[in-house]
Amino acid sequence: MRGNRGKYLLREVASRWLPPRAISKPKQGFAIPLGQWFRGPMSGLAADTFASRAFRERGLCDPAVASRLLADHASGRGQREQALWQLVCLELWAQRFLDTSTQEDQPCCFA
Repeated sequence: MRGNRGKYLLREVASRWLPPRAISKPKQGFAIPLGQWFRGPMSGLAADTFASRAFRERGLCDPAVASRLLADHASGRGQREQALWQLVCLELWAQRFLDTSTQEDQPCCFA
């Protein structure tokens, strides 16, 4: 750091090869295309998750509401990707860590 400017030394070295606008550019995040995914490759996962017996019996969310959120998002009537993502993640987490019968049966990307 130099003053309140981070990565001073890295910026100095990089300035030999990069234009000034690239060196002075602030940090920038990146977005995950959840909206597209829930209209495409993840729509089946979400639909299957919300239709599952475990999701219904767990009672954390009304399956009809979850399915309606997915249908609204798929049709373009609303941007529901954040809620859909949270519901799918919650249910997949619950299946992995709360359902004792599936803990050994299901492979997990977190293990």
